[in-house]
Amino acid sequence: LHLLFPTLVALLSQLLALVLRQKKKDQQKESRARKKAQKDAKSKGDWKAYQPDGPGPGPTYFGLYLHDLPEREDGSKIPLFVEMCIHHIEEHGLYSSGIYRVSGKKDLVDRLQAEFASNPSGTRVDTDLMNVNVAASALKSFFRRLPEPLIPTQILSQLSKSLAADDLERQLKTIKMLINAGVPSMHLAVLKYLCRHLNKVAAYH
Repeated sequence: LHLLFPTLVALLSQLLALVLRQKKKDQQKESRARKKAQKDAKSKGDWKAYQPDGPGPGPTYFGLYLHDLPEREDGSKIPLFVEMCIHHIEEHGLYSSGIYRVSGKKDLVDRLQAEFASNPSGTRVDTDLMNVNVAASALKSFFRRLPEPLIPTQILSQLSKSLAADDLERQLKTIKMLINAGVPSMHLAVLKYLCRHLNKVAAYH
């Protein structure tokens, strides 16, 4: 893992960069939807049907900061949903191709997240309905919806520069320094857990 660390960080950086771009697209899509709803409500003279400034339901699990997620009884810092999805992927999908490349069906992803949000401790991935791509897509969605990226944006840009260095030992030293100094402790625990998972996935492909 020591020798693969730069490669894993590069892979994770690319994944998170894609997540950030997708998050921006989602925000733009939501903005267009709000404007359309506002326009429709205005044309019908029914402003009560759409109140953009009114208090709406906040996130119950997805979309929360990592430190705001419910504490686990076993003391683990890994979000239960992240652990559940990764466990499912490693148990049923390490031999599958395109685990994180092929998207799962959106209705099943939404269903899995909705069921988990309503009953975190009692939800499990239904292997009869939800394949590994659904679990992988749900996992990516979890990270995409975090208000604060797993790796802070400013750290990502510095990591990219450090990976351009030719000296492997220098790369490792710089990467470890940046991550230990700039990544919050809970984020770091999740990052290590995710890197171990990606290393296992890479070993099968």
